[in-house]
Amino acid sequence: MDISFHYFAVKTLAYMAGFSDDEAQRIAEYSQYVDDYNWTSPRKCSKIPRYAKLPQYDLVEKSLLRGNSRRGRGRRSEPGRSGVMGLVDIIINLLEMLPFLGRRFIPVRTGFNGWVNLATIVFNKREQKFVALPFHFLPRDKSIAQEDTRVEARSFNDNSLIDKLLMQAVEEYISRRESDKDTSIALMRIGMLLHTFADTHAHQSFSGYHSWVNDVEVTSVIDNVNNKNITVAALAKISELEHEGAKNIFNSILEEIYETETDAKETIIDNALAKISKTEETAAKDDIINNMLEDLSIIEQKAAKNIIDSMLEEVSEAEREGVKNTLDNMLENIYENETYVNAEETIIGSALAKISEVKHEEDVKEILNRILDDLSVVEHDIAENIIDNMHEEISEPASNAAMKNSMSQQDPKYAALSLIPVFIGHSKAAHVPDRSNISFTMKRRSKKDGARNEIYKRDNTKTFVEASRHIFDYMKKCLDKPQVTDNEWKPLSELLTNALLIEKPEKDTVKILARHWKLHFPKDTLTYHYEEKEVEKKFFAGSTKNMDAAQTKTHTNKYTKSFYRYNCIADEMLIELYGDKPRKTN
Repeated sequence: MDISFHYFAVKTLAYMAGFSDDEAQRIAEYSQYVDDYNWTSPRKCSKIPRYAKLPQYDLVEKSLLRGNSRRGRGRRSEPGRSGVMGLVDIIINLLEMLPFLGRRFIPVRTGFNGWVNLATIVFNKREQKFVALPFHFLPRDKSIAQEDTRVEARSFNDNSLIDKLLMQAVEEYISRRESDKDTSIALMRIGMLLHTFADTHAHQSFSGYHSWVNDVEVTSVIDNVNNKNITVAALAKISELEHEGAKNIFNSILEEIYETETDAKETIIDNALAKISKTEETAAKDDIINNMLEDLSIIEQKAAKNIIDSMLEEVSEAEREGVKNTLDNMLENIYENETYVNAEETIIGSALAKISEVKHEEDVKEILNRILDDLSVVEHDIAENIIDNMHEEISEPASNAAMKNSMSQQDPKYAALSLIPVFIGHSKAAHVPDRSNISFTMKRRSKKDGARNEIYKRDNTKTFVEASRHIFDYMKKCLDKPQVTDNEWKPLSELLTNALLIEKPEKDTVKILARHWKLHFPKDTLTYHYEEKEVEKKFFAGSTKNMDAAQTKTHTNKYTKSFYRYNCIADEMLIELYGDKPRKTN
């Protein structure tokens, strides 16, 4: 599901159930924000609240002041100590308010969007385990959280994991409301969990893991607005996304190789410097440089092999050999290409000439760094040429009809794309399962080594309205109201159906959708407004009025309760699935 449901439908349902506009807004904005929150970098926080430091969480790293007690570099302060040690604790707590001494807070990413995020999840099983599966492809229960089983649409009172968590959230909300306590965090929790619940309906039949179950072929797409067959256009879009995705995925492989190479530079340079300092013979220096380059090549090849092996884990034997050959050939071209060899000789020769003129270690180190940088540039250029040539061969189809035929018959023109490993989730079907205005048919596998011979059909509009009734009943339960009857639900379901029958716009999305939903739900006190950076700014203490989203992420070390609670709630989902300190112990 996209913003059409996660924000607009959820806000409408909350409001129609009886929540105020502000309460419905909080539920809906955090329902949508699960898709948008992709923070990963540790944060230097001046004062992390006690509840975020509970032992089951893995949100906080130790500060410089407290050190690591296992290594004897410091001791952990204990709450409630008196006397001198109590004074020490107070001083340490005050000093930790300084950003360069404070503890680092590790965010729990819930969203992934764009090719950068997708590529990391495709190649990194930890990302699948800790981002895709818990928040977007939640299994029936935690007993199968380590498996690649297909997601099933959930309902309330079905004893599933999401049902259990939602019932706990409603109890929290009712308890706080009846005690006249702040309900804002309970509403945040409800919104986040409703995102995951809704995704069990949209993402049913897919897995959050890099798995064979996600190897599907879309064969028919119907626009429910006018019953128009839009299969050709939809397949063209999927082809376009796959084409772009292939290039970005191969580039991400190269980036990982270069990152590993950069990490290895220090060791290579240090070893070279140690040898250079002991000799003044040019011939010896020649051997040293060549040995250094050979070491670098081995490291790159090992890094590449690890990446390839991780990609091949879930690929069938027949596909595996094809993928391996494609990538191995690419790597061999990088190392054996004549341009690369000539460039290497030129770089080594000029470097040796410079080394013979200097005696200072820092100068030599700078030259060695330049050698490595120059080699990276040459390799990167050659690799890009290989990738571009590969994609030139994946020519655009002469006509939509030819394209449709080639997609279904695995035309050789698409051979390179067919070698791309199976994506996580519904990536091979692009946005088809998320769009509220379409029906679709696809072929999927019934077993790991089988062909795509099982037919799966779905009317998204009907499915999303069915999910809406579950959510509406849940909202009413939060407010101690009786469940909706069939007669009560019918007119609301018709309004929801009409509101969902719109394709998500590419530009001015929120503005256009807000006007559309307001036509169907024109209540004076019901408003629609969502902006990712506005939600994000609520995470920062102090004024962020004139700052954009990028500036707010770096301007302060002070964060709000909403920031800490959002990450705690997300970490609790991981704990529920994998146990205490999930990211550290799993």
